[in-house]
Amino acid sequence: MTVQVTLHGPRAADLFGTYAEAFACCFGRGERCTPPPLAGVCGRVLRGLREEDFRALSDDPARKVVFMLDGEALGDLLGRTGAEVLAQIGYAPGEVRALTAQGVRFKLAMVPQVAMVRATWDALLALVAAAYPEWGERITTARATLKALPYAQVMAGGGGAAEVRRFLETALHVNPLFAGDGFTRCDGRAVYAEYACRNRPLSDFADWCLIEFPVIV
Repeated sequence: MTVQVTLHGPRAADLFGTYAEAFACCFGRGERCTPPPLAGVCGRVLRGLREEDFRALSDDPARKVVFMLDGEALGDLLGRTGAEVLAQIGYAPGEVRALTAQGVRFKLAMVPQVAMVRATWDALLALVAAAYPEWGERITTARATLKALPYAQVMAGGGGAAEVRRFLETALHVNPLFAGDGFTRCDGRAVYAEYACRNRPLSDFADWCLIEFPVIV
C-alpha cells in the first residue's frame, strides 16, 4: 500500500497540502526532509479497522481525552517508515506487531490548532478529572503517587493509585512508558513535546487532513 492523502475543507490544501505532499514523497526513504512551515496545525496518529474508525480523534467513541503532536513533531516524522513513526510517538514493538497482525490501519490526522495542554502529570490529570468527573476524587487522591513512582511500582502497590493508573492505560492508552514530563518516549528517550485535549469528531473542523501510511514489521 502506498501513502494515501485525503484533504477536506476549503482551506485544507493551504493548511496541510505541502506537508502531505512532503510526507508522501519522503515516506520510508530514511533521509531527513526539510519540513514545510506548519503554523497553527496539530495532529495525531489514528488507528482503526474500518473507515468509520477514522471519523474522530480516536476510534473509541467513549474516549474523552486524546494525545496530540505539535507542528515541530509532525515535521520530524518526515522520511520515516510507518514502524518508525509509531515508535517515535511511543508505540512499543510488541504492540505494533499485535495491531498489524489484526489488520489495523494507521492514519496521521492533521487539524487546525485546538485547545490542548502539555501532557505533564498535573495537566493531564486535571484534564482527565474534568472529562471523567466520576474519577475526580480518586485522581486527586492518587496524584502524588502517580507523579512520584514509576509504573511498575504503582501497579505493585495496588490500591487507589493502581486503579487510576489502570484506568488511564485502559481508557486513554497511557502506556507504561508515560513519564508525565510532557514528552513522548522512544527506547526510554524523551522525543517529542506531547499534548492532550478533548476528543472531537473531525466534522467539528472546517478543514482536516488524513494521511494513511503502511506499517510493515
